Amino acid sequence: SITFAGLPQEIVDQLDELGHVVVTKAHEDGPALGDTLVTEALYTGVVIYGTHEKDVDQFTLSGEGIEWWLGTPDKLGEVIETPKTYSGNTFSSVITDLIPGSLAVGTLTNTGLTTYTGTQQWQSPREAIDYVCDTLGATWRINPDFTLDAGPQSAVFASGRAVIVRRPDDAGEDMTLRAYPGPAEVATDVEDFTTRVVVLGEVSESTVVTGTWDIASGKNPYKDFFGNPVKLTRLVSESSTEGVNANARAEAIGEQYENPQRAITLDSIAYEFDGTIQVGDMVWIWDPDSGLTDDTNEVQFRGYRLNPISEQVTTLTWPVTSEMGVYYRSRLGAWIDLSPWVVGSDDATTIEVGKNTRELASSGASV
Repeated sequence: SITFAGLPQEIVDQLDELGHVVVTKAHEDGPALGDTLVTEALYTGVVIYGTHEKDVDQFTLSGEGIEWWLGTPDKLGEVIETPKTYSGNTFSSVITDLIPGSLAVGTLTNTGLTTYTGTQQWQSPREAIDYVCDTLGATWRINPDFTLDAGPQSAVFASGRAVIVRRPDDAGEDMTLRAYPGPAEVATDVEDFTTRVVVLGEVSESTVVTGTWDIASGKNPYKDFFGNPVKLTRLVSESSTEGVNANARAEAIGEQYENPQRAITLDSIAYEFDGTIQVGDMVWIWDPDSGLTDDTNEVQFRGYRLNPISEQVTTLTWPVTSEMGVYYRSRLGAWIDLSPWVVGSDDATTIEVGKNTRELASSGASV
């Protein structure tokens, strides 16, 4: 959410729901730039709520990232009612066909991915794209300019361009790497740990399509009271899954839950959000005091050898400061510069890494 103080009533009256908020690194002439402003945005979001606290003369806009246009977590969206059937189609052609008119095609990468066969119906575009990506081992993100990129993770998200370190003295820049200081909070759980997945797919007369996956030998260290290997089977009902995709679906689901979930939260007071780190990126984390090291991985930084672990950024929350530009675009395409009335925040940037990424908010960050 973004809060404004002393916003004139004539401007408040123009801030409708389902308009868009755009945040840039520095203040610019938003109305003159028009729609090209989104190409410079750190963040673009959809306005869902507007709250006017008249007793303190403050107005707050809040909402969702622009992945909202792809479909909400509640499965609300431009549902695919007419079947879309694919047989040996390239990944890029399938994704292009599934992207709704509220978004645009970005960079789609087929390299390393097989073709897709299947039918999508009674799903939001987000559910359908998630399904195709999970089945083929791909991922997606939505950029602040409303374009959707998809492909193998290495083609969509950056890796190894930032280091989060424990001690402030270790922060700084070196060539392509930038290091940020910040204390780490580490939480580990096995709430979703799974050793076997059974997918119950398409039903044809009395036959149910099934797909299975079992955890690899040596990846299950857990035993019950009597010394037996722990068995935790996850049953997944997917009536739309055809036989050709059943085992791939089971494998994709199993790989999400075959390891304990480790969530690491870092508060980096010194981190000025400038787009260097994005949700989905793989970053190095080095914090020996918290056990966040990997002796098999070595990174050279400012003449020192670090042994960081590699984790994916799942959540990024950063403050909107008074130096940033904040603009509103109405449903009819009119731009309003809200920067002069922004209530700046000095909160720390919070970076969460390592959680299960199936519900990754690919549009970027929360503000």
